[in-house]
This record gives sequence, C-alpha cells and structure tokens, in this order.
Amino acid sequence: IQVARLAGLPHDVIARAGEILTLLEDQEGAQPREALIDDLPLFAASRPASHLPGTLEAATPLTEALGDINPDSLTPRAALDVLYRLKELSET
Repeated sequence: IQVARLAGLPHDVIARAGEILTLLEDQEGAQPREALIDDLPLFAASRPASHLPGTLEAATPLTEALGDINPDSLTPRAALDVLYRLKELSET
C-alpha cells in the first residue's frame, strides 16, 4: 500500500486496498483467500458505475469531439486549440 501511495495511485484505490487488507487480516483462515479476494475488487471504488465495461453512455458533443482527436497528429498549436475547444464544450 505504501508503494502504491508513492507511485501516485488515486486515494480511493489506496483506501480500498487498506479495506481489503484489513478484511484479509481479520478473516485469516476463516474462508479461502481466493474467494474473499474475488469478492473485493480493488478498483471498484475508483471507477464510476457509468465507466464500467458494458455500460452505454449517450454521445455528447464533448465525447464526440474527444473521439475525433488523434493526439499523435496534432501540432503543439493544434493541441492547444483542441484543449480550448474541449473546455468550451465541457462548459455548455
């Protein structure tokens, strides 16, 4: 957990790892660890439900604009213009 914190993982993920560690320590020997670990997904707390695999999101102008961007083909000036456009779309 300390290494994850030093690596800059999100606070929610680190907090969830602490919860899982506490549960594993409290229930040591009570049930197979594999079953307990499968029931406690580490990254579940850090991902909003709308971004879970299999969920559909309505297309918005912002998500459409993001889909149209090819970062590898942008010049620095074009990237700046795209950022301004995305910021404008996010405020509407």
